[in-house]
Amino acid sequence: MTRIGLVSPYIATVSDRLRVVLADAGITVTRFKSFDEPVEEKVVRIPADAIRQAAIDVGQNPNCEAVFLSCTNLRTLDVIERVEAQINKPVLSSNQVLAWRLGEVASLEMSLSGVGTLFQRGTKTGLC
Repeated sequence: MTRIGLVSPYIATVSDRLRVVLADAGITVTRFKSFDEPVEEKVVRIPADAIRQAAIDVGQNPNCEAVFLSCTNLRTLDVIERVEAQINKPVLSSNQVLAWRLGEVASLEMSLSGVGTLFQRGTKTGLC
C-alpha cells in the first residue's frame, strides 16, 4: 500500500512529522484527520464512535487504499472490522501492526477473527 488515509490523535507538530516520515517511506497520505489532543493521557478517552467516524471519513476517499489509525493509546480494536466493512478497505492500527510484525518475526501463523483483515490473511500473506 502506498496511499493511505491517516487518523491521528496528535497535535499538529507531531502529526506533521508522522506524515513526513510516511512520505519518506513512499507512502502518500490521501486524507488526514486529527483529534489534536495535546495531553497523551486523554488519548485513551477519545470515544470509539469518534475514532470510527474519523476512519470512515478518511477511508471513503477513492484514492485511499487503506486507513491507518496511529497511536498505541488510541482505542481502535473495537472499530477496525466495522470500519473495514463500511469502506471495504483494510484498516490498520499501531498496536495491530506491531502484533502482526512480532508474529512475522517469530514465524507464527496468526489467523485471527475479530481484529481486521490483516490477521485474517495470516502472517505469511498479510497486507504489510
